Amino acid sequence: MRIEGDAIPMSWKAAADAMASAKGRAVVLGGVDTGKTGFCTYLVNRAVLSSASVGYVDGDIGQPETGPPTTITAIMANEQSYLLERFRASSMYFVGHTSPTFCQERVVDSIERCVHDLEGKGAGLVVVNTDGWIKEGGLRHKAALMERLRADTIVSLLLPGEELILSGEMAEPRRFVRISRPDNVKSRSQDERRENREHGYRTYFRDARRRRIGIDGVRLVNSPLRYVGKPERAELDKLSGETGLRVVYYEDAPKVLVAIEPGVERGHLGGFDVLRFGWERGVIVGLMGGKGALGLGIVLDIDYGGRTMELLCPAEITQMPDAIEFGNIRLGEDFRESYCALGRSMDG
Repeated sequence: MRIEGDAIPMSWKAAADAMASAKGRAVVLGGVDTGKTGFCTYLVNRAVLSSASVGYVDGDIGQPETGPPTTITAIMANEQSYLLERFRASSMYFVGHTSPTFCQERVVDSIERCVHDLEGKGAGLVVVNTDGWIKEGGLRHKAALMERLRADTIVSLLLPGEELILSGEMAEPRRFVRISRPDNVKSRSQDERRENREHGYRTYFRDARRRRIGIDGVRLVNSPLRYVGKPERAELDKLSGETGLRVVYYEDAPKVLVAIEPGVERGHLGGFDVLRFGWERGVIVGLMGGKGALGLGIVLDIDYGGRTMELLCPAEITQMPDAIEFGNIRLGEDFRESYCALGRSMDG
């Protein structure tokens, strides 16, 4: 988003001038399409003139600017740029959803980790952008985030009634720096927001390559399967006879089996949780290493006999992940997304 000249409200200029040379944590709150990213971009660029150590956290897992959807990312801004996406992310945390309603604690944890990462790299001012979830528990979620971050400055694009509700959700009274909503911010429909996410996936996986990883060599997180052993052929044949399905894999604890053409993607039969063969195809995964995510991958195939997983991931990811975490988003043709509930709750 490019903002220049008279398009910048006077309240933005006053707030940015007061905060640009300050240190600490500045969190920007507001509803959907209220100008949060525009103000964050303006503040970061204004602060870079006063300090060489400005950090930015993109805390919107559904409509991010500096990373792919399903992630929270941090960047160090050492020069001016009106496109924050041009900066390479210094930290990435995989959340696995595109809506914070399903993973509130995970979002708060990931934003906090990004802030600590930036401060550890020497950022004096850290600007935190947030998602636009306000209604139906969104303000309670934002209050939890404010309490966890102990924000030095809360910049508000909220309506007065929203601020009042947020204040009531917080343990201690906090002062808001109120700025006005610009007239030039265009409201986006749900279809436009989905198209933005799909564009983000296409951009991230533009130069991706296929990579095969041994299942035994990594820890699997949020997966409906544990891959603890290789089933015997006789047992597979026995289960096939009992269920009337062509069973290709099974586990006893928990009782899960994978079968060809069970009729539905996921169901229950004979005490087993039944997964259709190919259930994993298109699922977004986080490739975990060290403290955060090395990046994202898309599952293409699981070879149960060879105990390997084939992924599509960016070419720059060359490190072997310590863990592969399954998300709850599946990408189809041309990166069309759909929701898939695979394992436990992401907050579980």
